Amino acid sequence: MPIKHAHLLLPALLFFSYSIHAEPDRELNVKIDAPSLLKSILGNNATQPLYVYLPPSYHTSNKRYPVVYYLHGYNGQVTEARHLSATNLDEKIAAGEADEMIVVGVNGRNQFGGASMQIHQ
Repeated sequence: MPIKHAHLLLPALLFFSYSIHAEPDRELNVKIDAPSLLKSILGNNATQPLYVYLPPSYHTSNKRYPVVYYLHGYNGQVTEARHLSATNLDEKIAAGEADEMIVVGVNGRNQFGGASMQIHQ
C-alpha cells in the first residue's frame, strides 16, 4: 500500500536527524553594550558587534583555552575574524598544526570606515 504523503517523509526525517546530531553553536555573532561610546563625538553606537569562535572541544571539555582578540584593519569588519578562525583554524587544529583557542573579533569601525582613537571626557 503506497504512502499518500511520502514526499513529506524525507524532509521530515532529514530535519529530525539534523536536529538530533547538530553540533552546538561554535560561531557566535553577538552584540555587547559599550557605554563608553555613549558620549562619542563621532556618534558611535553604544551597542557593538562581536564575533566569537569556539574550538571543536569547547562544549565537551572543561579545559581552559587561550583567547585571541582580532582587531581588523582600516575599513574592515568584525566578521573578518571568521576567515581566520572558522575557515582555517578548524583544519589546522584537526591536522595538529594549531592548538585549540577562542577567537574574538572586535569592532574597530566607525562612520569614517576605520578604527581611530578618541579621548572621552
